[in-house]
Amino acid sequence: MEFTGKVALVTGGGGGIGRSTALAFAQRGAKVVIVDLEQPQGETSAEQVRQRGGDARFVRADVTKSGDVQNYVKALEAYGAKASRPGGGPRSTISRNADLFSSCGVWR
Repeated sequence: MEFTGKVALVTGGGGGIGRSTALAFAQRGAKVVIVDLEQPQGETSAEQVRQRGGDARFVRADVTKSGDVQNYVKALEAYGAKASRPGGGPRSTISRNADLFSSCGVWR
């Protein structure tokens, strides 16, 4: 599956399954917004995406805090993504895999 022209959001992307997920989306053409509480690990994930020719941004955030969520929504929008569709709800796929959970969303 190709994700060229899409933006992927990966929470818990600082390591483990989250990092692997970010790398996989990038390998398939997505721009990636990586979210994690741990800045050094998140920056490393974003750098690994870029070293492999992908496009990634890191946002340090606690997904349980609305202000932090707004920050990574802004990062999605900076890539031209529309984080919601008419009538509500995000366009996303959810993959629970790292820490409490890791979510991955793909936007047009």
